[in-house]
Amino acid sequence: MTRAAALDFLDGALVPRLCALTWLGSGAAGDGSADARVAIASRLRVDLAFVEKDRSAREITRLLHDVDTAAAWVIDGPFGLASAREGWSALARALVVGEDDAVERVCGAQDTLATSVREAAVAGADAVVISDDVASDSGWLYPEGAVRRILAACVAEAVTSAREAGMRVLLHSDGDIAALYADVADAGFWGVHIATGDGLKDAVAARLARSAGLAVVGGLAARDLEGGACAVTPEIERLHASGEIMLADDGGLVSAHAVDALEKTFAAARSPGSERGR
Repeated sequence: MTRAAALDFLDGALVPRLCALTWLGSGAAGDGSADARVAIASRLRVDLAFVEKDRSAREITRLLHDVDTAAAWVIDGPFGLASAREGWSALARALVVGEDDAVERVCGAQDTLATSVREAAVAGADAVVISDDVASDSGWLYPEGAVRRILAACVAEAVTSAREAGMRVLLHSDGDIAALYADVADAGFWGVHIATGDGLKDAVAARLARSAGLAVVGGLAARDLEGGACAVTPEIERLHASGEIMLADDGGLVSAHAVDALEKTFAAARSPGSERGR
């Protein structure tokens, strides 16, 4: 498959057997250099790779394009930006108790978000991943209603800017945010990166996301990959049954062992005899 196939998938085409690579920890990325990170993407033959917005992001984007892989820049969303400024507990409390200016304070990160989108476009990124953990394994980190308002009030504007620049836009959050999928679609996102950490939940979330008109990337828990390729087989079967998906780790691979397992998993998913190859 190719960079073009990945973009077709994010545009809504049914393109089988696509795979993506999200975040690599230092233990999984060799010396952590741009060349080392791209070498892993090339070895895994991924169609899309997440690129953390750091000083090497532009170089990595160029190198990924050289190996025919789409580049998705990962940028912080408004909750992450606001909590870095105020502290998570103070921000969460303000939103929970309904302080008058709480939503406006989160939306105060709009300019930073817009700048990140422009930088991604100038670097030639194919997609943007707005990364904002609004939930966790134990539930919502912020009031669901506040998340909905902020998606509509300030995130949608950044999504529109990215789309006008020709970039696809994905949302990443930990936890189960299926209740937001209609709002995510209304805000203009092309898709979601699913990272519940639970294979069964991921398969259900994938089906719900597609019913809202969103493309789906994700489904492979890093903790399962640490257990080897065989440990993710049940999740692969559930994901196959849930419909079209771009397989990817849920983020945070921290060992060469997990990368080896991901390589074997992708190879099996691409094979003609697999469910996805039929």
